[in-house]
Amino acid sequence: MGNAVCAKDKKKKTAKVMTLDGAVIRLKPPAAAGDVLRDHPGHSVLEADEVKRLGVRATPLDSTQPLEPGKLYFLAELPRPLDRRGLRRASSVVAAARGSATDRLENLRLSRPRRSASLAVETAEGGGAVRVRVRLPAARVAKLLQESADGTEAAERIVELYLAEKSPPARKEIHRLPAIRGKKGKPMTLPLFLLLLLLLAVSVVSADEGPYIGVNVGTALSDMPSPTQVAALLKTQKIDHVRLYDADPAMLAALANTGIRVTVSVPNEQLLAVGQSNATAANWVARNVVAHVPAVNITAIAVGSEVLTALPNAATLLVPALRYIHSALVAANLDGLIKVSTPHASSVILDSFPPSQAFFNRTFEPVIVPMLKFLQSSGSYLMLNVYPYYDYLQSNGIIPLDYALFRPLPPNKEAVDANTLLHYTNVFDAVVDAAYFAMAYLNVTNVPVVVLESGWPHKGDPTTEPDATADNAATYNSNLIRHVLNNTGTPKHPGVPVPTYIYELYDEDLRPGATSEKFWGLFDVNGVPAYTLHLTGSGTLLANDTTNQTFCVAREGADTKMLQAGLDWACGPGKVDCSALMQGKPCYDPDTVESHASYAFNEYYHGMGMASGTCYFSGVAAITTTDPSHESCLFSGSGGKNGTVLNGTSLAPSSNSTSAESSASAAHSFHHNKGGLQIIRLLLLSLIVL
Repeated sequence: MGNAVCAKDKKKKTAKVMTLDGAVIRLKPPAAAGDVLRDHPGHSVLEADEVKRLGVRATPLDSTQPLEPGKLYFLAELPRPLDRRGLRRASSVVAAARGSATDRLENLRLSRPRRSASLAVETAEGGGAVRVRVRLPAARVAKLLQESADGTEAAERIVELYLAEKSPPARKEIHRLPAIRGKKGKPMTLPLFLLLLLLLAVSVVSADEGPYIGVNVGTALSDMPSPTQVAALLKTQKIDHVRLYDADPAMLAALANTGIRVTVSVPNEQLLAVGQSNATAANWVARNVVAHVPAVNITAIAVGSEVLTALPNAATLLVPALRYIHSALVAANLDGLIKVSTPHASSVILDSFPPSQAFFNRTFEPVIVPMLKFLQSSGSYLMLNVYPYYDYLQSNGIIPLDYALFRPLPPNKEAVDANTLLHYTNVFDAVVDAAYFAMAYLNVTNVPVVVLESGWPHKGDPTTEPDATADNAATYNSNLIRHVLNNTGTPKHPGVPVPTYIYELYDEDLRPGATSEKFWGLFDVNGVPAYTLHLTGSGTLLANDTTNQTFCVAREGADTKMLQAGLDWACGPGKVDCSALMQGKPCYDPDTVESHASYAFNEYYHGMGMASGTCYFSGVAAITTTDPSHESCLFSGSGGKNGTVLNGTSLAPSSNSTSAESSASAAHSFHHNKGGLQIIRLLLLSLIVL
């Protein structure tokens, strides 16, 4: 490497890059990440400080990024896509590839590995090797992780389990280990060392189970796009989690080798056969799962859909169907990769507010109780469909629209659970927590919730469904996505991810019922966005975000007095510079309240960074993609003018706007398990070697 210097040259400050084998590359300034990567293709450079802070979520440096003198960096292999075949014996895979789906199932049945958990870390100290290996029952570890409040508690409990259950050979192995010393030469006790490893290991597990947004793909369209078109749209929009309502082989073939995580479904019409016969369930798994993995990244199976409420006569078959499907996955050695659950309507939970008083409909308990025990024992999750739109409609005005749409509420309007004193600012969180409390009422406290359906219709009958509008749909889904990806959690479980699937990808014109039933899609049949989402700061998910080309204007037909009040607020407490509206200035004409309000509303909207809720003004403002600039009057956001950032924290009336900050894009996160083990190794080396 051209600008690398030997280790003894320490007079000048150099950037240090540590490799996996403990070697330290020192680089004279000026140096960039690309100087290292030229000699190490297939690797990435990470900032040590960011690794220590974010662990496996640290972002690799761009090749042009300068390396600062005196700072430490890590050189790690780039993560590769997970090769699911690596979890099986190679001979079994080859045999399975040549046979029928049934043959594959039988071959995979013979290759089940021993179910245990182990952690091995190798590092270097004085040229010698240190090897720590922990082997524990996987089910026990999974249970401890689910029951623990955070990674620290989980690590401590796993260490206790290890120390309690270690065998005499394990004790001998421990005694053979050389002393492990920290950065200043002080010895680290083994439990503390294990705790460090486990803390890091738990963070790796959590990274793969973090928050994400998926999308449901319905097919009730008169002109359904081809599977390849669907897959292309998903990839273009950076959607990496989808739920199918069946296991259509053509759709699965189109999703092969895309990396998209797929939830397939056993339709309600197939539940009767699957729930009555173990063999039928095994055939279903062989045909719809085994035949497609590992090319298709199937991660879950949804058995039925809202069976308890939509198909109550088949309720007694639901738990047997879950068990039979899971047994087939166990036989195929896929149970560790694919979860089995069943989606429920939120209406199975009664008295959902306050959430602490919620409980499952007693009529369904003979099914729900064994179902929850199954979810516990298999390490799965409760699938729940959450629709604040319907909760709002059925509340007869009790639930405010802002509360349903995630619009910020002043503290005096937040709903408070009198039993727990938890504050609820939106319907979504209240329903999810109601599910947690209902499970706790049945002594189940370690089953997470995944919201399999949630959304808002963008069109409906104006007389009977006036709130099914594009503005409300954009507001709900934009706020929902930010809420989930920010890892906000719920008041009962703050910081605990609530993965959520938006209903749905396309408008389904063949759906029966009310007008709104046909208009829940994010896109029309041609892949054109049904409305504009506002996802600035939420990564690359759903590329139909055109926030940078949106404007906030007076809503057509809005009450003049309300517009004047909004205009006065924007030019006063809202701190908007309204000098352009003075007589003789560029935006004075046309001299109407609507025109002046549009200018002021838009200046406020762009000055606040176009954050969700900043174009509301008590309902008299609306977002548009049409540039309202005219003649010499340029609106912020148009080609010739940029918005001025407003000072202070003043918020538009009835719109306590929140910032649009969110977690960094998962697409650029260094979170693959292999990367996680490298991070552990490099952190240990930085403690021992440096």
